[in-house]
Amino acid sequence: MNCIFCHNNSDNSKSIEHIVPESLGNKHTVLWRGAVCDKCNNYFATKIEKELLQQPYFVSARRRNIIKTKKGRSVQQEVFLVNKKGQHVPAMFDYDGHHGNIYLRDIKDVDSLIKGGRVVEPIILEPEANNYILSRFLAKCAFEYLVYRTKEENFCEFSEYLKDEQFELLRKYARYGEGCKFWPYSQRRIYGEGDQFKDLSSNKSYERLNEMDFLSIELDRKIENGDEYLILELYYVLVILGIEYVIHIGEPDISGYHKWLQKNNYKSPVESIEDIRIPNEYEDIPLITEKLIRKLKK
Repeated sequence: MNCIFCHNNSDNSKSIEHIVPESLGNKHTVLWRGAVCDKCNNYFATKIEKELLQQPYFVSARRRNIIKTKKGRSVQQEVFLVNKKGQHVPAMFDYDGHHGNIYLRDIKDVDSLIKGGRVVEPIILEPEANNYILSRFLAKCAFEYLVYRTKEENFCEFSEYLKDEQFELLRKYARYGEGCKFWPYSQRRIYGEGDQFKDLSSNKSYERLNEMDFLSIELDRKIENGDEYLILELYYVLVILGIEYVIHIGEPDISGYHKWLQKNNYKSPVESIEDIRIPNEYEDIPLITEKLIRKLKK
């Protein structure tokens, strides 16, 4: 068996690749052992996923949604203790769903709380735009999901093309950062954090931490030697905590997806008529802006 990214032998690899890391709530969408070798798996874990998870938005989102680390630990986020005089000190805060913990650098700072102080927690609602690490993360997920879907009977027609040069640019960009300086992607919120969905068939409610699918856009049809061929654009769609990310699998160009959105009234490709969305009643939470965060840190 060869690794899908470096193409080296991976028969002795022990790691199992999660397409979206467990630290973002994915427990089930995984590739088989050896699909991604230990070396490539470790590269993505330390150079891409770790850096992504340490970005302010993902720290903030994981903490407030109580998404624990792979080792089952709560995510810590920097907060500020502000007393009645407006004075503030930095601290770290975590919450496991039952108990909250505040970690202070100096035990004297506890006076800020005892004397009527309050905790100010930064709420960051979206990742920064044109995010290089996020772009490479999406490229990695897209290529892995393409491989994952070839294991499904209804998608087997793509299996013979996995090593075709049309996917080489995406593979090299994800693994080595080669081929282009930045692979553009689409980012937009399609539903709120904490929104519930009701399955009409079972009448049960559930929360979606993440979901993914492909969108194929037909561009043209050609007939050669009596055979009909479709010319398609293939996009990978990933939704994490209500934010939809879309990347073109074939080339670093997202314009085709924007045109598709206009034609389809901006409805997400993953939106299903079988589910009813129940908005989170606490969706309108008070925010602290990045400008204020910088002011508090001074």
